[in-house]
Amino acid sequence: MANVLVIVPGITSIVNANLELARRLVVAGHSVLMASSANVGHQVRAQGLPFLQFEKGRPVQRKAHTDRFGARLWRWILRWRMRKSRCQEKIDASGLRTLAEQLGPHAFDLILVDIESAEHVIASWQFAGRVALVSTFLSIWKSPCQPPLHRDITPGVGWRGSRLGIEFAWLQLWLEKWWYRTRSWIRASGADRESVLLTFARQQGFPFDRYVERYDYLLPFSYRELPILTLNALELDFPLDLPAQCRYVGPMINSGSRQGDKELASEIQVVLERAGRKPLIYC
Repeated sequence: MANVLVIVPGITSIVNANLELARRLVVAGHSVLMASSANVGHQVRAQGLPFLQFEKGRPVQRKAHTDRFGARLWRWILRWRMRKSRCQEKIDASGLRTLAEQLGPHAFDLILVDIESAEHVIASWQFAGRVALVSTFLSIWKSPCQPPLHRDITPGVGWRGSRLGIEFAWLQLWLEKWWYRTRSWIRASGADRESVLLTFARQQGFPFDRYVERYDYLLPFSYRELPILTLNALELDFPLDLPAQCRYVGPMINSGSRQGDKELASEIQVVLERAGRKPLIYC
């Protein structure tokens, strides 16, 4: 029997998929503890599973300024010079250090972390070798003739669906992510989310440059080498060059979900109204 920790975000669909995964682990004879920084304890306990609530951080308060350009530029320079201490301030305020300390006393044989929860991945690194990522996405890696998942492109249809058109779509995604990272770094004067994560990774001994891939589909980044469990069926995906560390374990449908049909229909209606006439891509 293994002691397994499953760390989830606050997104209902991801919580439900991980609840089914946890249920199957329990049936297989393992001990499972679910944890989150979000308020999902009621959903987890309703399924008869124990739950660990991570302490939440506090936002760093900044005063709004309406000075002239020269004063704003000087303030930016001063903040940039203090970027290291400001990154540390954000780490302390976010509760990341506390999160790592909460995990420390436990003897977990395996930790499953949602692939988009970068903070939790780094905090779990003290259990190096016993950490695996969980993904509910399809096609998050670049492969020949496979477009980025969020692009409205059908392979083989039109110029956009040609091999050259798909390569152009990946180049466009690369440039968009580069610009997003650069703009965030400038606006935060060197203390943006990625800079804070990089500082935290160094403190935790997480080999950031070795494992992090910045320009794949996922935000803020995806990972090399770390084991990945994909909660989907390989048959539903595009043909792809599957990374060696990835395994498709099949769809995880939580039949015991307490989310009612009316509530779900209401959420879907809100999404449709927000989208208007824009195409929706279900992933």
